[in-house]
Amino acid sequence: MNKMLKKTLAVFLCIWMLCLTGIAAFAASEQPYESPASIKLSKTSVSMVYGGTEQLTATVLPEGADQKVTWSSSDTNIVVVDGTGKLTAAKNTAETPSGKKTVTITVQSVSTPSVKATCTVTVDNDAPTKASTTLNTILTFLKTLFTTLSGTLSALPLKEYGATLLDLFNKILELIPKTAA
Repeated sequence: MNKMLKKTLAVFLCIWMLCLTGIAAFAASEQPYESPASIKLSKTSVSMVYGGTEQLTATVLPEGADQKVTWSSSDTNIVVVDGTGKLTAAKNTAETPSGKKTVTITVQSVSTPSVKATCTVTVDNDAPTKASTTLNTILTFLKTLFTTLSGTLSALPLKEYGATLLDLFNKILELIPKTAA
């Protein structure tokens, strides 16, 4: 065999052996994930109002397992879930059904699809929102305050300024909705 061909063949064999050794070392160094056994959710039931949001967190067990999951909703017309577990209830519209609707949110392991967990979400179209409850509380307080102040001012022997304040308080009371207790 030609000397040059022998050298080329020897170099090629050395490179080939180095490549095989490197591939074997790389494959041995990778730590495979443990198989997912279960998924723990931060909440297994949630109550929401239309237009509200809620955040769910999923932990795949055991801790060394692949943490990649997918989220889904049994009815995306009522509750949508994104890839991070954020739930968003549909906006309240004229077409929004009244009463309570129940939706199941499912989180599933990507590497082992048979490993799942669920959360039951109840969306209540008729429930008062936190903002409306807070507003009603404030209006009730203001109505009580101005009613008390009006009564106090009307009992005092005030002339021009007292009468103006009393008129102002009575006008404010007229603006407060009758729904405030």
